[in-house]
Amino acid sequence: MNSIENTSTCEISAKSNLLIRLSAPSNTIQAKNLRVDTYASFWIQREMLFDQIRTNSYRRAILDQVKQGDVVVDFGAGTGILSMFAAKAGAKKVYALEITDMADVAVEMIKRNKLDHIITVIKQDGSTVQLPEKADVLVSEWMGGLGVDENFVPPLLATRNNVLKPNGIMIPATAKGYAALADDPSLTTILSFWYSKPYDLDLDMMGEFHGNTVLNARHSVLPDQLLSKEEELYELIMKSANKIDADFSFSGESRIIKDGSLSCIAAWFQCDMGNQTVLSNAPDKPATHWGRTSFPIYPPIPVSAGQIVRWTLSSSGVDLMKAIQSWSIRVHMPDGSVVARKFSGTQTPVHSSLFH
Repeated sequence: MNSIENTSTCEISAKSNLLIRLSAPSNTIQAKNLRVDTYASFWIQREMLFDQIRTNSYRRAILDQVKQGDVVVDFGAGTGILSMFAAKAGAKKVYALEITDMADVAVEMIKRNKLDHIITVIKQDGSTVQLPEKADVLVSEWMGGLGVDENFVPPLLATRNNVLKPNGIMIPATAKGYAALADDPSLTTILSFWYSKPYDLDLDMMGEFHGNTVLNARHSVLPDQLLSKEEELYELIMKSANKIDADFSFSGESRIIKDGSLSCIAAWFQCDMGNQTVLSNAPDKPATHWGRTSFPIYPPIPVSAGQIVRWTLSSSGVDLMKAIQSWSIRVHMPDGSVVARKFSGTQTPVHSSLFH
């Protein structure tokens, strides 16, 4: 009895140590490692797993497309959830590639679900890993709020070139990015705070910084907040895409569809999962953890239905999980004046509910 109790205590302690280690801040001071290690945090894995729209879309796509006896590679496996779906779908072998310490969690979760005889967790770079066989299916949840904004596409495509059979499939199969002009009063309220002399101090510098920050998880941007029709920013066909395809530059004009206050460009993605399932964080779709990605315009610009607004939006990946975006607005006002603004900011996967 005592030996059983002691063994149980040891097992619990070992698991608790893992939880503590992954919940603690990373010891590394290298910027790239800090960005990657974001996904070794329980809080972000919790957000993704609790997102049932996201997770069930992948589950349906995997169950529909993974065939009995397939070899599957899960790139950026995290907790191993997609790998477990693939095993349940009938894969004979699944390789779960996860370079962060979340790989240790995946090993434990897979073991608890009694799928460790099918799934092997590998803590290596997908572009260089040497697997004993090529994959029939490459699955990955690589999207940021704008799809390509976390710059995960280049390492995903390098993994594709390394591990996928020529006739293999990718989940998702395609991805598109969209954006529209929007009126987000809550964002205006936040930015106005910095210029209101809070605490009897000049905090304008924070406003300047915040106004050039790409904001994730803007759940407040809903269909009623859109001031123009959506515009397509990019399209990726995952089997044939090149890494440079993850960069885009849009320049065009939009007609304002209703009176409002132009306070941001709101952006989102849409993925074809390959089985007639679409996964999107568009304003008119069921809520996901992604929300919308917003590019602030401050001070906001009053606009009227019928006005033409010229705007640009571009994104360029500079490192793993890091991209630089720039955006601009040019509006001809009724009095003949022109309001023109230019902004730029860095996109990283760090979310803060305080500002959203």
